[in-house]
Amino acid sequence: MNFPEAIGFPPPLLGERPHRLPVLAAGPGWLALDKPSGCLIDAHPWNQDVPSLVAGLRMQAEAGKPELAPLGIETPYATHYLDVEATGVTLIATNREVRGVLKEVIGSAQAKFTFHFVARQAPNEETLACSLPVGEDANVPRAAIECKLGKKAHTDFRRLGRCGGLSLWEATTTFPRPQQVRVHALTSGFKICGEELFSNEGIVTAGELNPRVRGSAAGRVVFAGLALRLVELNLDNGEARLDIAAPAPKAWRALTRTFA
Repeated sequence: MNFPEAIGFPPPLLGERPHRLPVLAAGPGWLALDKPSGCLIDAHPWNQDVPSLVAGLRMQAEAGKPELAPLGIETPYATHYLDVEATGVTLIATNREVRGVLKEVIGSAQAKFTFHFVARQAPNEETLACSLPVGEDANVPRAAIECKLGKKAHTDFRRLGRCGGLSLWEATTTFPRPQQVRVHALTSGFKICGEELFSNEGIVTAGELNPRVRGSAAGRVVFAGLALRLVELNLDNGEARLDIAAPAPKAWRALTRTFA
């Protein structure tokens, strides 16, 4: 299938500035984009005024945007959730039938979501897991560990490397509930860089990544925003398999290239 290398979203579809999002892969009834920070895949009650990819695609498809023609978009649908602040693989169905198939595969634990994140504070273990149920905070529109009313959730964590006082981690789950990785990480002793909703973690500077960097250069910003990225999504229902990876953009490469 021929598909465009990227799809443009002019303002105000994804905010005040234009975006051109890489198309990671596409097939009959679906496409995968690399979601930037600052937008949702689809509307969510916790983020009332945040733009979404689904709404932006729908508006452009209805307007007959030429670059969307090869994708055969009838009506775009989200198949999974990805936090506003997070970036990475976004799988979107382009018609109702395929949406049902993909939702069934993901909802029946036949998918694997692989996140990478950088933490300022982390447990001493090289691997650990969290299976605490995730619900909604009673006072703030965000996730929380809720043992009585929360829904089942499981996240596996694995250390990938260290650099200065930071560490690079992998988090995997079969079904990422809203903000699940972040709240499981917080409960497990992580402080993810750039986290502002659950803790007060700031930007990553050059001096923090490399203690040998001194003077004014040490304060140079290497990465701003939440250091959490969905790098790969794998679906396998026993009959067919779909593997989608999101190559690291420039800012993410600058953040993670020195971890060992």
